[in-house]
Parts: sequence; C-alpha cells; structure tokens
Amino acid sequence: IQASVERVNRLVRQEQMVQVEAAAMKIDDIFYNCRVDLGAISRSSVLAEYHLAKLFRLHAEADFNRENLLKLFKEILARTPYYYGIRVLSQRGEALISAGGPGTLDPLEGKSRALFFGMTGETRFSGVYFSGLVHCPERNGYIVHCTKAFFTGWQEFAGVIVIDVDFERITQFLRGIRVGEEGYSFLIDSQGKSLSHPRYGPYEYDPDKDPDPSVIKLAKNMATGQTGWQEYNFQGRKKVAAFAPIPIMNWSMAVTIPIEEFGREAQGIRTK
Repeated sequence: IQASVERVNRLVRQEQMVQVEAAAMKIDDIFYNCRVDLGAISRSSVLAEYHLAKLFRLHAEADFNRENLLKLFKEILARTPYYYGIRVLSQRGEALISAGGPGTLDPLEGKSRALFFGMTGETRFSGVYFSGLVHCPERNGYIVHCTKAFFTGWQEFAGVIVIDVDFERITQFLRGIRVGEEGYSFLIDSQGKSLSHPRYGPYEYDPDKDPDPSVIKLAKNMATGQTGWQEYNFQGRKKVAAFAPIPIMNWSMAVTIPIEEFGREAQGIRTK
C-alpha cells in the first residue's frame, strides 16, 4: 500500500511539473517569436526603401512601401493572436506606420520617450527591449511593449519598431491551466511581484510582505529562475507548487493545488 501511495504521489507531482514546464515554454516562445519578428522587420528591404523614400521625399515610392509594410504587419497580426499591434516610429518618435490596436503611450512625451528610445544606445543592432506591463485603457488590461531600433544603410539611427504583446491573452491562457478542482496557475516577475493571479491584479501582491516564510522562499526560488516543486502555506492553507522559469522575460510561473487535494488519490488507496 505504501509503495502504491508513493508511486501515485510521484505521478501526480510529475504531471504537475510537466504541465507547468510546457506552459512556461509556450509563454517564452511568444516573446522569443516576437524578438524574431522584430529582427525580420528591422532587416526588411521594404522598410529600408520606405525610409529612403521618405528621406528624399519620394512620396509615391514611400506610400507604395508603406502599404507593403502595412500588409506585412497585418499578416503577422493575423497569425499571432498574442500580438495587439505593430508600429514603426521615427527617430523623433512620430508614428509612421501602425497596424492593429492603438498604442498606449505617446513616445514624444518624457516617460514614454525614455521607454521607446532610452534603450537604443544599449541594444543597438541586435538587442530587443521588453517593457514591464503597461496599462492599456483601450484594451481594458495590460500589454508589453517589445521594441527594436532600426538603422539606415549608413548605420545611422532611423527609429524603432514596436510590437505590443497582449498580456490579457496570456492571462486567459494561464486561467485555462488547472490541476484538480482547486488548482490554479500564477505568474511573477524577477522581483517576485505578481503579474497574473486569480486573486490579485498585476503588481498588487508582494510576497516579501507575506508573514509566512515559506511564501517568501517560494517567491525567491521562482524569481532566481529555478525549476522545482515546493510545499508552502498561503493565507492559512497548505499548498504545493510546481514552478518553472520564462527565461526571455525573467518571469516565472507556477501551478499550485491544496496539499489535501494533491494527496487525495493516495488517500483513496489507503482507505480502500
């Protein structure tokens, strides 16, 4: 009986780990593919020709290339439901091309300009900058700005490309992950702050302020990029969590269930 109980517990734990690792990999892939798309757009010959046509005031050519870029952006948005919008901004912050949902920030204003353009000196040719969660009133939720600078053939800074990732879609995906009857998933950033949780909005819950040290330990293990399985106490209830990192964003996600539900199948064996 004891051997059967231990085997069942291992299988339940393994199922929990497989589920969380697969979900974390899917979210990581969303932002990895975003980086790939930004790189492809920045190297596009159509974008280079559009910039040159605008520079030399060749309006017909600029309009032709602009329409081709808009068509490309709409195709990318159609195949990628996690994208909210794609924009091209000039070196002065003007919105040159925009497809999809409206941008949430005016890049010409102080804070917004730092977000879109403060990274160009650091990332230069290969880097992509990912913002934190930015509230989007039009979406009634949050998005993540993913930006990459693009340059002229003379290696002069020409502007930035912005892909807005729809965080509400990611939240919907996380809500669909369930283990057992009372299990749920949650997501934290590199500081341990909650990004997605069924009981809290983004940044509303700080585990460092939780009175139970097991919660602080779990958040620390997750925030440092570890993969594992841990028991902890949350709001007076014992739980078990399987967690895995999302490396590209320095995030971590977990799938958690109450410990009595985790051991329910094993208890059934004992009772029988």
